[in-house]
Amino acid sequence: MPLLDLSSWRPTAWYRAALRRIVRELPLEGLPDESRATVDRLAEASDDQLGALGIAVVTRTVSSSAAGEAVFAVAALQVEFAQYAAQLDPRMVKPLEASGLCPACGSPPVAGVVVADDAHGRRYLTCTLCCSAWNHVRVNCIVCGDEKKVAYQEIEGGNGGIKAETCDACGSYSKLLYATKEPYVEPFADDLASFGLDILVSENGWKRHAPNPFLQGH
Repeated sequence: MPLLDLSSWRPTAWYRAALRRIVRELPLEGLPDESRATVDRLAEASDDQLGALGIAVVTRTVSSSAAGEAVFAVAALQVEFAQYAAQLDPRMVKPLEASGLCPACGSPPVAGVVVADDAHGRRYLTCTLCCSAWNHVRVNCIVCGDEKKVAYQEIEGGNGGIKAETCDACGSYSKLLYATKEPYVEPFADDLASFGLDILVSENGWKRHAPNPFLQGH
């Protein structure tokens, strides 16, 4: 089991304060009307409403009607849970039986990064909630563990910096970002920036392993 029990989490004053600060300080210039309306709703929300939103994000049960508000809640929750994860004793963090889930909190990863540092060539998955990174074997589906039916797809003409690892055994895919090609790769931002690749592989029948938390409802 992961060390952080998400089922026992309850909305904290810190989470609410962080979310309200994000909403208060967010530059509104250039935002579409729908986003402005979302910010207004959050600014007027009660503690109970913000708490229910936080629980929905943590348990991955966000309704389509709350998708806009959830994006802002994710930002506040990531900082809180990153702090929780940073306080764990690294010696106590062990791989889960489902190795494609975060060993700290059990959440799915947003993407994998093939690093270019001292661990050159290894893949590290990045958690969608606590932002922890953990090693996962290359050429191995992060959903079902299959090794034989894994392939790599990319948009023609690219530099090979972002690929989709597809698995015909379970029909899923995940993103793989290569720091050897893009030294300043950032899992959340670069995953969003490569949405065209998601469209490409989805149209060919593969289903994404888990959504980017900043793309609620997609």
